[in-house]
Amino acid sequence: MGHRARALDPFSADAEDASTGHAGEGLQVMATLRNLAISLPYLSGVTEITRTLQAIARNRNRIIDYLPL
Repeated sequence: MGHRARALDPFSADAEDASTGHAGEGLQVMATLRNLAISLPYLSGVTEITRTLQAIARNRNRIIDYLPL
């Protein structure tokens, strides 16, 4: 396989290195989601954020109680 054919092969190691799918704003997005998860209960008047987030993790339907609907 020539150099040009390898560059166009999506399964080659070179194609993995050239991929930008893993690059970007992933860390910023995760930090924003974490801050949102902490802020929603706080804005609803909850003072025990950790305990509330643990309860939500056990039963995800509880998050509806904290959404400003």
